[in-house]
Amino acid sequence: MAKLREYKTWRERYNDLANFQERYNKLPSLKPSAMGKPQYTLASWLARQRKNKRNKLLTQRQIEILESLGVIWNPTKENKKRWEEQFNKLVEFRKKNSGKWPSKDAKDKGERSIAYWCHNNRMWYQGKLRDVGPYPKYRKVALNKIGFEWYPEARNKRWNAKYDELKKYRKENPDRWPPVSMYPLYKWIFKQKTRYRRGILKKDRIALLNKLGIEWNSRKNQRKT
Repeated sequence: MAKLREYKTWRERYNDLANFQERYNKLPSLKPSAMGKPQYTLASWLARQRKNKRNKLLTQRQIEILESLGVIWNPTKENKKRWEEQFNKLVEFRKKNSGKWPSKDAKDKGERSIAYWCHNNRMWYQGKLRDVGPYPKYRKVALNKIGFEWYPEARNKRWNAKYDELKKYRKENPDRWPPVSMYPLYKWIFKQKTRYRRGILKKDRIALLNKLGIEWNSRKNQRKT
C-alpha cells in the first residue's frame, strides 16, 4: 500500500509563511531566482490562497491574517479602482473619527479592513514586498495629502520615550507635574489630555497615564515654577 502523503493544515502553512516573512523581511516568490524548495513551496501555497480568495473560498479571518503579513491579492496588477475605493473609505473614516487612524484590533470589520489596507500600503512603500515592484508615486502623493503615517512605529517610539520621561519625573516628584519650564514634556501632557477629551487617545495609553495619576478633566495639572 502506498504511503499517504502528510499535508500540513492551513494554520501550519500560515505559520511557516509568517516565520519566512519575519526572517527574510519579504514574502516568498515563484521567480526562478527564489531560494530553494522551502520558498517555492510557500510561494505555491500563497498563490493558491490568492486563487481561493478570487473563488471566495477563504474565510474573512483567513483573509485578514494573510493581509497582516502584507499579502497583496493581485501583485502583478492591483486594481486601481479598488485602491481608490479603499482610499476614500480611509478619508471618510478620518472625517468621522476626528483624525483617528483605523485599528487592526477594532471590533468593526470595516475598520479592520481599512487598517489592513493601510498596513499593506506601508509594507509596500517600505520595500518589504520586494517582488511587487516600487510603490506607485500617485498613491504616495494621495496619501501624503491626508497626512498618512508611513512609519507609525517611529511615532510609537517617540510616545514611549516621552512617557518614560514623565514616569521618571513623577517618581522623583510624586506630588507635582512637570512645570512650564519643562515645556516639551509639559506640552506633550497637554496634548494627551486634548486627545483624551476628543476620544482619540488609545486605550492602552490611557491606562498607562492613569497609572501615573493623570487628571484628565483638569486642563491645568502641572504646577508652574
